[in-house]
Amino acid sequence: FVLWESNTICRYLAAEHARTDLLPAAPRERALVEQWMDWQAGELNNAWRYAFMALVRQSPAHTDPAAIKASAGQWNRHMAMLDAQLQRTGAYATGPAFTLADVVLGLSVNRWFMTPIERPGLPAVVAYQERLSQRPGYLLHGRHGGAEEGERPEGAQQLHARLGPVRQLLAAQVEQHDHEQEQHHDRARIHG
Repeated sequence: FVLWESNTICRYLAAEHARTDLLPAAPRERALVEQWMDWQAGELNNAWRYAFMALVRQSPAHTDPAAIKASAGQWNRHMAMLDAQLQRTGAYATGPAFTLADVVLGLSVNRWFMTPIERPGLPAVVAYQERLSQRPGYLLHGRHGGAEEGERPEGAQQLHARLGPVRQLLAAQVEQHDHEQEQHHDRARIHG
């Protein structure tokens, strides 16, 4: 079956592998995790989209300086909300334990640090990224996801080696999808 939407995929994988440590079975605890996942997918992602597309992806459709500034401002405002939550919990998005909310929020935190914008000092977010950086998965796919083999910490190198065949399969699927999309667009141009 085909499943899309990254946070839905994360929920599915947690459920498929009975990872109640990541996605609790208890309704209240689960709702808190999903609340922060939904906030990330909706509120936070919508705030950064224009600035990220302009400054990182360098999209020709995202060049309005006022819109870039507004997007960066909203992004910082939302990151300040996350900072306040992390100050309340003292560790992770929903409390002392790492959950699925931290998987998706961690990638957003990394994106915020990597985008060339002015950022306010948010000490709880800085501490959060350092805490996440103790996890090999975050080092591999988040903070140091693009690092060369020798630059990865040992745990991340081991995880990268174990995921090698999966990455190759995904890369082949992405390449096939891109090829099919190109053919579709070529046909549309010919018939359009």
